Amino acid sequence: MVLGRTYPETFMTDVVPFVERTYRVAPYMAVGVDDILLDNSRVLLQHMKNVGLAPTYKETPGAHTFFVWREYLSDFAPQLFR
Repeated sequence: MVLGRTYPETFMTDVVPFVERTYRVAPYMAVGVDDILLDNSRVLLQHMKNVGLAPTYKETPGAHTFFVWREYLSDFAPQLFR
């Protein structure tokens, strides 16, 4: 199942109120340009923007690997403690 392509539009509109109520940090998305999930991430990003969320989004060199995730974690984790 591919997020954004198989879920109905109401999925995102149902999720937005939950995200706004639950999280104090804006959604964060990062993906490597060689990642097999790149296209799906772009679709999800557009859905999030369409329903009013303002995610932080970045594309970096790399694939779906720990080394890429580690960079994203070091970028995102400090936001959790502001």
